Amino acid sequence: MYKNRLSLIVAVCLLAACLYLTCSGCGNGGFSPEKLEEIDAVFRSGTSSLAGTTAFISALEDFDLENAAFLDDALSAVDASREAAQMLLASVEELQGFTYGGALSTMGGYMEEYAALAVEAVQELNGIYDALQGMLQAIEPILREEAVITQLEAPSSDAELLDRLGRLSAALDASLAELPGIEVPAQLAEYKSLLEGIFTKLQKLVRDLTTTVSEQNAEEDMEYNPDFISLQESMEDYSRVVGELYDSLEISSIDPLVEKVELELNRLFLEEDQ
Repeated sequence: MYKNRLSLIVAVCLLAACLYLTCSGCGNGGFSPEKLEEIDAVFRSGTSSLAGTTAFISALEDFDLENAAFLDDALSAVDASREAAQMLLASVEELQGFTYGGALSTMGGYMEEYAALAVEAVQELNGIYDALQGMLQAIEPILREEAVITQLEAPSSDAELLDRLGRLSAALDASLAELPGIEVPAQLAEYKSLLEGIFTKLQKLVRDLTTTVSEQNAEEDMEYNPDFISLQESMEDYSRVVGELYDSLEISSIDPLVEKVELELNRLFLEEDQ
């Protein structure tokens, strides 16, 4: 009899313990605070990489024919942006590994939208990175030569000037031969066309100046040269084209989804504290 009572008491205690463990998360919809904090940490590690995925745009804005650091800075920015995109993708894959049942179902829906857009955006960005790297490498000869020339003192003779113009013309020929063959996505089509236009106009100016110096004619006033004016206009248009690049990317539309997830996370944290 004693053994039967003892067994019954043990069974009741075990049942009570099971019920406690089962319902320990009932007040917060069946999820633990630890899980919510883990999801939040992974999500924020990904969103912290978002701005970095388009850091290359700021580097492109610094383009100037006399900016010797532009090429190296732009190539480094493309590499850094690519790395940030991979970090974003890694966080998304980790977020997709969580289950979002019960009280987390609303956030799960937002996460699904966020993850889908992030994956598509990174795929698009990878194409942008590859194309940009190709274009920057294509124009490297002219940028390197221009960087060297801008560091030199004024030529002491026509022969020295002609030598510099010859090197500049050869570099332009190399870049203009390479640039048209670079395949770019639609978002970079105008940027590529603008670069081709800038360097084509510069090539014409270099050739005209070479002819003028070779024939020892009076130098034209560059301020009123129509080709020079056209080149200046293209350089001014460059800022607009680069400035509009971000809005053409899918990553630019992810902010509203990030805000939805953040608000739902905050709501769940407040609910859990009550």
